[in-house]
Amino acid sequence: MKWANYIIAGYFIGMYLPVNAQQENLFEGSTFYLVRHAEKDTGNNPPLKKIGYCRAGDLYRVLKNKKISKIYVSQYRCTELTADSLRIYSKVNVIKYKADEKGDDLFYNMGLQSRREKAILIVGHSNTIPAIIRRFGVKDFNLVEIPDHEYDNLYIVKVGRYTASLKVIKYGKASAPGSKEMMKPLQ
Repeated sequence: MKWANYIIAGYFIGMYLPVNAQQENLFEGSTFYLVRHAEKDTGNNPPLKKIGYCRAGDLYRVLKNKKISKIYVSQYRCTELTADSLRIYSKVNVIKYKADEKGDDLFYNMGLQSRREKAILIVGHSNTIPAIIRRFGVKDFNLVEIPDHEYDNLYIVKVGRYTASLKVIKYGKASAPGSKEMMKPLQ
C-alpha cells in the first residue's frame, strides 16, 4: 500500500511542476506545427467551406515530407477536417483533445504518449493557438487571439532543452483581407 501512496503523490507533484520543467523531458527535440482550422461554414459544429477544403489540401502539401508522426485536433469537426488529408495520405494517428484557452487537455493528452515524437501537427482555434505556443516556452509571442480572417499562418515551434523558438510561415492561398484591426497583444 505504501508504493501506491508514493505513486499517487508523484502524480500530483508532477501536475504542479512548472510547464518548462516538464517540457525539458517531454518535448525537447520536437518540432510542433500549429495551425488554426481552415475556413469553416456556419452552424453548430460545421464542416469546412470549399476554400477550407482547398486549404486543408495545401496544409498536406506543405507538411507531407515533414515526417509528422502524430496529429492532435480539437473536438470540433473543422479541426479534424483540416488535418484529414495528412491523416489519410500519411497514415498518421489522430488524437482528439478538448479545446480550452490554456491548452490543458492538449498537454495532458501529449503527456500520456509513451514515446517522444519528433514532428507533431496541432490543429486548434484562433483563441487557443497563441496560448499553446507560449506554453511550449516561446516567451516573446504576444498574440492573444488570431484575427477572424486569418487562416494562412503555419506556426513552427522547435523545443530545445531550455528554450523554444518560433517561426511563422504562410501557406496556401492568402487569407482574405479583414478589418484593419491589428492582432490583439497581451497586456
